[in-house]
Amino acid sequence: SASDEFDCHIIKLLIETENSSLQNKVVSEDNNFRANNDTVNDVRRITLDDGTIGYFKSLRDNNDYLFEIPVLQEPINEVVVYKISQVLGSGFDQLVPETTIRHFEGKVGSIQKEVDGIVVSNLYKDHDTDRIHLAHCAVFDYLIGSMDRHTANYMGVEPPPEYRSIDNAFSLR
Repeated sequence: SASDEFDCHIIKLLIETENSSLQNKVVSEDNNFRANNDTVNDVRRITLDDGTIGYFKSLRDNNDYLFEIPVLQEPINEVVVYKISQVLGSGFDQLVPETTIRHFEGKVGSIQKEVDGIVVSNLYKDHDTDRIHLAHCAVFDYLIGSMDRHTANYMGVEPPPEYRSIDNAFSLR
């Protein structure tokens, strides 16, 4: 369809214009992560030749919809959300880990840099959290139209206690 063709052009443009360390050669994949992953996405934990670890989500081979978003858009959304966080600047530029489009094992998808931290079990009851930072998280999710934000899609990092928004595929709706 015309929409799929447009998405393919966007992906090609993103690949051609990216200059990121996340484009380095893949040296290994964590097969244990893949076996224990219970998400709806095909997420692969990979290590690059510079030691960077990232999470690769490939384009799906079908035209299914989840949360009324074509699955073809998921990797595009991941990258666009990262770029929005960078454009918004101070207070927002650290919310989303570096994310880019790349090839892996003959597939195109997004890769997001791993964040050192823990999955947040109860975001809003953490008394050590900077309330300004929490407000930035909430405003950012509102701006990007996040439809899948829950505590498993935030990583808690210290110091200081802050959060990183991961898994932004179901945004921009």
